Amino acid sequence: MEQEENKAEDILNGIFSEFKGKVILDYDYINRLSLELLFNLSRALLRYGVRLEKVMKKLDCTYTGIYPLKSLQEKKEFLSRILREVSREMPGMKVEWKSQSSLAQKIRDIVDEEYDSNQISLEYVGAKVHKNSAYISKIFKNEFGCNFSDYIITKRLEKSKTLLADPARKIYEISEEMGWADVSNYIKLFKKKYGISPKEYRNIIQPEGGNPGKNNENE
Repeated sequence: MEQEENKAEDILNGIFSEFKGKVILDYDYINRLSLELLFNLSRALLRYGVRLEKVMKKLDCTYTGIYPLKSLQEKKEFLSRILREVSREMPGMKVEWKSQSSLAQKIRDIVDEEYDSNQISLEYVGAKVHKNSAYISKIFKNEFGCNFSDYIITKRLEKSKTLLADPARKIYEISEEMGWADVSNYIKLFKKKYGISPKEYRNIIQPEGGNPGKNNENE
């Protein structure tokens, strides 16, 4: 883990060294680049059942905490703090992940495969593994550290980020595909989890979109 942390720090130093000594009037590009890095890290950590938001909460920060920082050094330190904390937490995270029972992993596999299905529910998963819904709920609390509905929402929000990369897809269409008939509810959940709206996130992964703070969220 120490080697991985050092590697991540080297990459971060390399990125920020590109801007060293330059006069920067607008940090928008750097902010978008930093957020994209964090979003990619968030997706990678999900393989271990780890939520980056939980790590950042421990540090009392959010994705958009990089916006108000005034200097490159502050922005770099913001990212470094998160990477160091993830590195410290990972050994315990991996042990916990590997210690999950085969039944718990089977349950997780079912949900990971069918989370975007309209029929997914505690009862549906329970029927698949021949357990009652109360037991499935307990598995999520004890093994995965969250409740069933929160896990489903997280998976759907993560998938929606992939769909947002396609500029031809309307936000309301993505909302409906991920199970939210009311697009305003989708936007609210997305913003609560990531600190920015789907429209703002789309602008981050599409540089030509401009400043994420100046867009209409409902477009």
